[in-house]
Amino acid sequence: NTINNDPDIDFVVVVGNLTGSGSLQEMALLYPALQRLDAPYFCLPGEQDQQIDALDPYENYQRYFQRNRWRENWGAWTIIGLDCPSEPNGVSVMPVENLVWLEQQLARIDSSRPLALFCPRSVDPDGLGTPLENGADVLARFQYHNLLLVVNGGFHSNHHSVRDEILFVSSACCSSVIENDDDSEEKGIQLFNLDGPTIAHNFVHVPR
Repeated sequence: NTINNDPDIDFVVVVGNLTGSGSLQEMALLYPALQRLDAPYFCLPGEQDQQIDALDPYENYQRYFQRNRWRENWGAWTIIGLDCPSEPNGVSVMPVENLVWLEQQLARIDSSRPLALFCPRSVDPDGLGTPLENGADVLARFQYHNLLLVVNGGFHSNHHSVRDEILFVSSACCSSVIENDDDSEEKGIQLFNLDGPTIAHNFVHVPR
């Protein structure tokens, strides 16, 4: 209701950990809930949405959400969702095939166009939690592009920082049954106003 009651929300991005274990039953419950959103939504699978030991870790997720990475134009901006498969040993590394896909997408985008990157793992080396071991390699792909916003998942905390004129943001969890990683009590969502090349953002609390 918090999202549907705000007519200024144009689209929604869910940055990973949509479920607790990535089971088909959880996906079946989640899908109709997201379908009730009035605004278009885009999802990325987090570590809890993958069956790590399965032949295809994304099988359950893709039955309902199809795409585990995407590129969308929205007004003056391009938004990019980049997944990062989890490894059984807990190490987070962006696979080469994902980096190649990213390069292919960027080749189609004007270098001056404002970009926002959404990733279920942190690509910010100064961020909270455990960043991708090769997060710098992800950011390096944007060297000749106008990356202005990076939204990180994987660590539930209402936090933001600016480095090299890029705004890095993570959010507290909006789930009533999952605690924040920084032990804070706040629950909510991040709202971004992408107006031309400028960004305004604020955290909106939701009832527990």
